[in-house]
Amino acid sequence: MAQSSTPAAKTIALPDLPNTTHRTVKPVTAIGRLTLPRKSLTGTRNVWGVAFNLNGIDGTAGQSLTVLAGAAPPSGSSQGVSNGYTTGLAWARSNSSGDRLDMSVFFSQPSGLDRHGQWLASMGGHLTSLPFLPGIIVETEMAVACDNASQTQGGGNIGSLVKVTGSTDKPLNYQITLSRFGAGFQPQGFVLQSGREAVTANVHYRFPAHVHLDAVTEFAEKNFESTNPYRYRRTALTLSGPILHAYMPELSAVLKTSSEASADDMGSMAMETRRLAIALAQPLWAGWRYRFSVAMNQTVDGIGSQDFDSRDFHVAGNHRLYLGRFSGSIGPGMAWRTRNGFESHQDFEAGVALKLRSRDQTVAFILGYLAQSGLPGLYTNNSIKVGLNYSLHFNSPVPAGNDSAWYLSDADGF
Repeated sequence: MAQSSTPAAKTIALPDLPNTTHRTVKPVTAIGRLTLPRKSLTGTRNVWGVAFNLNGIDGTAGQSLTVLAGAAPPSGSSQGVSNGYTTGLAWARSNSSGDRLDMSVFFSQPSGLDRHGQWLASMGGHLTSLPFLPGIIVETEMAVACDNASQTQGGGNIGSLVKVTGSTDKPLNYQITLSRFGAGFQPQGFVLQSGREAVTANVHYRFPAHVHLDAVTEFAEKNFESTNPYRYRRTALTLSGPILHAYMPELSAVLKTSSEASADDMGSMAMETRRLAIALAQPLWAGWRYRFSVAMNQTVDGIGSQDFDSRDFHVAGNHRLYLGRFSGSIGPGMAWRTRNGFESHQDFEAGVALKLRSRDQTVAFILGYLAQSGLPGLYTNNSIKVGLNYSLHFNSPVPAGNDSAWYLSDADGF
C-alpha cells in the first residue's frame, strides 16, 4: 500500500521585525495548508487556501496585514472532505522588545445545511517591557462571537481574558488569570466554558534535585448571567520528583492534595470534595520497574444524602521488550477500589498487558480478571477480559486499525 503524502503546514506568523529599515511593501504569498498563531480566546485558524502577508503596510517595520481565505481541513485528519470555509483579516504590530498588538476578524462557515456561520472579531496585546516590572509578561484579549447560537443563548457574546506571568527564569514562577465568558460566547472550533467568570492563580517553585512544588487556587462563578448562578472554589497542592533523593535517588514520587466546593444561590446544591493521592515509581532489578498509587476521596453533600468516600489502590510492574523492529513493555497489574456511602460498591481487577510499537504499527494485548460487588442492580459480577488492538500508521494523525475485546461474565442479581 502506497503511503499518502500531505504537504507540511505553513505557519503564517504575525511578524516581529525589529532593526529593519525597509520602506516598501513586500507581500508574501502562501498556498496550501495554512495556520495562524494560536490565541487564548479564539484558538487557531487552520485552512487550505491562500494568504497574503503584507509586511510593513505603511512603511513601518514590525507591522503586517494577513488576508486569509480557504477551506477548513477535516477534523482529526489532513485529508478528505472539507469542514467548510474560513475567510478573514489579521493585523499585527510588534517592536524590538517583543511587545505586540493584534486585531483580527474572521467568518467561518461549517459544512452542512443545518450549520450556522459565525463572525469572530478579536483584539489583543502581549506586553513584555513594562516599566518597573522586569520579567513580567501581560497577555490580554477581548473577542466577540456573532452567530445564531449566540443570539439564542440569552447571554452576552463577549469573552475577555487577562493573564499575568512572572519570573519564568527563576525557581519561583507564577501566573494569574482573570477571565469572563458570556453565555453566548462560543467560538467555533474552540472549547471553553461559556457563561463563566473566574480568577485563577498558579504558583510553581523548583527545588534542587528537580523537585517541584505546584499550587493552584481558583474562584469561579458559573452561569453568572442566569437567575441561579453557582460558585465554585478549587485549591490543589502537588509535590513531585525525587523527594527522598538523599536516601533513595531512583524513587520518583507524586503527592497531591486538593479540595473543591460548589454551591448555587438558591440553596438547591452544595457539594464539597477533598482528595489525597500518593504515587511512587522505582526501578527494581533486571530491567523491571514498579508503580504504586493510592487515592482517597471524600465527598460531602450539604443538601441531600449523597455523601460517600472512596479508596483506590493500584500496583503494577513493567519490563521493556525489544522484538526485532518493535519495542514496548510487558507487565502485570492489580487494582482494588472501594466506595462507601452513596452507591457503595467494591471492585477488584488483575491482569497482564503487552504493548509493542514500531515506526508504523502498534500492537496491544490485555488479559484481565474483574470482580465487582455491591453495584446497584448488579450484586456480583465476575468477568474475564481478553483484548487485542492493532493500528497501522500513515502520514495521518488518525491511525487505521482494529480494536477487539472478548468477555466471559458470570453475573448475579439482574
